[in-house]
Amino acid sequence: NNKPAVDGPHLDYYQDWQATMEYGGHAESGKADEPDVALGVWRPVLMSNPVLDYPFVYMDASTFKPTDQVRFEQEFSLLTPEGKKTVKNLAAHAHHREGQRWYYHREQTCREVLLFTHYTKATFRANVHCAVKQDMGVGLQTRQSLENRLLIFYDDEEPK
Repeated sequence: NNKPAVDGPHLDYYQDWQATMEYGGHAESGKADEPDVALGVWRPVLMSNPVLDYPFVYMDASTFKPTDQVRFEQEFSLLTPEGKKTVKNLAAHAHHREGQRWYYHREQTCREVLLFTHYTKATFRANVHCAVKQDMGVGLQTRQSLENRLLIFYDDEEPK
């Protein structure tokens, strides 16, 4: 169970797919097919109370501009069924700028799902996101959550 990315607004993918794949070592491995859209599907799981301590915070994608993006090179280890694996990922941080709009879901429950954008091919449109620490009552569960990624590829051919 990964801890929430607290107080660090970020994108999981730098908004240049080729640069992201090259940095991560995927450009030559056949994993570099660029999706038209990459979505995040996020929700709390296995909680008896709503998320009170680390709500999901995100920027309105229409207010995120290319000049706001800051390249962030990551290298970390993951435990997989095959053993420890080193991962290189090109992500992004965001410069704060007047005009950005930020939102969060107060007391999100396990029955509520948040869909957000990691990447779009045709337009510069992604939701910078993070968690923000909030005080909560004694005896309540801390945030437990699950995120899945959905990569969408449009068929460029006309139907026959």
